[in-house]
Amino acid sequence: MSFLGLPLLTERTAFRGAIYATEPCARLGRLLLLEILELLERKRMLTGGGSKPWLSRSNIKDLPAVEQTRFLDLELDKWVEPYTRHEIESCLERLTYITYKETISFSYELKITAVSSGFALGSCSWMLESANEKLVYVPTASSEMNRHPTALDIESFTDCDILLLTDMKVDRSPLVNTTAQIEAFLNHALRVYARGGCSLVPCTLDGVFFDLMENWELFLRARHHTPIPVYLVSPVGAAVCDAVFGPQWLCDSKIDKICAGEPAFVHSTMLQRGHLRLLPTASGALAKALEEPCLIFVSDPSLRLGAAATVLGHLAAKPVGAAVIGIDPHVSPGHALAPFQPLHAVEVIHAPIDMRLSCNDANTLVTQCLPQHLLVPECFTRKHHDHEQSVRWLHELVPSRATTSTTLLRTLEPVVVTKPAKKNIDAVLDPKLAAQTQLTLIDKNAAALVQTQIELGPDQCVLKPVPFTNVPMATGSRATKRLCVREVANVLLGDLNPHLLIQALEVAEFGGVHSQEQDGTLVLSFRDTVVTYVARDNKTSITSSDEGIRDLVGQLVLGQLSVLPY
Repeated sequence: MSFLGLPLLTERTAFRGAIYATEPCARLGRLLLLEILELLERKRMLTGGGSKPWLSRSNIKDLPAVEQTRFLDLELDKWVEPYTRHEIESCLERLTYITYKETISFSYELKITAVSSGFALGSCSWMLESANEKLVYVPTASSEMNRHPTALDIESFTDCDILLLTDMKVDRSPLVNTTAQIEAFLNHALRVYARGGCSLVPCTLDGVFFDLMENWELFLRARHHTPIPVYLVSPVGAAVCDAVFGPQWLCDSKIDKICAGEPAFVHSTMLQRGHLRLLPTASGALAKALEEPCLIFVSDPSLRLGAAATVLGHLAAKPVGAAVIGIDPHVSPGHALAPFQPLHAVEVIHAPIDMRLSCNDANTLVTQCLPQHLLVPECFTRKHHDHEQSVRWLHELVPSRATTSTTLLRTLEPVVVTKPAKKNIDAVLDPKLAAQTQLTLIDKNAAALVQTQIELGPDQCVLKPVPFTNVPMATGSRATKRLCVREVANVLLGDLNPHLLIQALEVAEFGGVHSQEQDGTLVLSFRDTVVTYVARDNKTSITSSDEGIRDLVGQLVLGQLSVLPY
């Protein structure tokens, strides 16, 4: 649903950033945008056309009473001007399509990968990886089984540095269960049908509608019930139902159907058999359909746009009790139906269906991913009652994590996550570079000085040989080798042992050696020669008026160190 606000961001603000989306998300989002636009244009026509005047209360006095009440409840004069078709198309042109598991590389070794969130066709979780960090962003996800989209990809989240969770179920009851919610809806709809009534279901045309059609057919078949007519009233209903998606977006059972030459979705079969009928508007065909019990889906859950007023008018006039079944967890049926009251003959049923992760599902996800740090909205960690679900702190789920490993998010308040610096990371020597390397043994360890190109990866760096480059000459001439001129130098490794140096000086017959140590600095003096050793810097200096003595002392110092040729 956040897709509906995208044109306002891209076309009416200074936002110029890149936008990435999967193809199903963009295709379905475009249909929903065009549907909203068409429904708003119909309201514009009802109130006399024009631009801003259609939002004014003064232009609704000639409308039917039901429409007047609904418009007054909307406070349309406070709305922004709706986006245009041109703005929608311009917005969609800025999208860059990506596929699941596709990695996009940016500057500074930043990579972004989209993985399935399991919520709807094309919905994604995002992995942001740099050379040493991995952040996983899980916006809206679902771990429910037996659904149409590709399942939630948990393996990609394992051992991430930061896990960011943002959107979960509204209902905190420990008894909340999506399967039970769907069964409750199906039983309500069948009960209303059994008494000869029609059920009106306000529903967004997203993954929930597809899942309901799947379960509706299975539900009737399990009870050996005859097919019940289903109507979908939406200007884009036909385009949504006819949309074809590649198998990479679908669950395994859907892929098996495609391979067997069968329709992937049950609603396609229902359309072929006439059990599901599509109506672009609330026309006379719908009024005729309401003469018999049926199930009617309208595309606006708030009942403020579309065919809601017309359908409710027909249902209220029927002698047999009809029903409005609200399944959107974000919409209160009481508020949605307030402009249409009184509806004495219509039963109002609240049966929300929420496919998102529950707080307990989020806790399970955290224990499977084992992140180093957890970011979660503060509201999901609080309990209003003891029996409610809540997202637990990371150190409670993973005992090895610190008590500071959870950061709570609040609206429009930025947070900073401080990560402990890693002192060492693993380095891998490229085989070609290893063959060119001359090793020197230092205290049973091997060391070498190399000229290398470093490639950074997660918790690892690869040392590769510097690629050889030629300097191009004039056209037609041969390339010549690049000339490298540098001074011959060596690298010294090791620590100086002052006691061994004093013994060596005495053996060399320099006479008595006077030593003085202060603040980590050792000063050795004999004759007119002074040797100064700074331990903390591992630095040795020799001063003497006799160059022969200075060279000899220098050789004694070098004898305790290892030399790496360069």
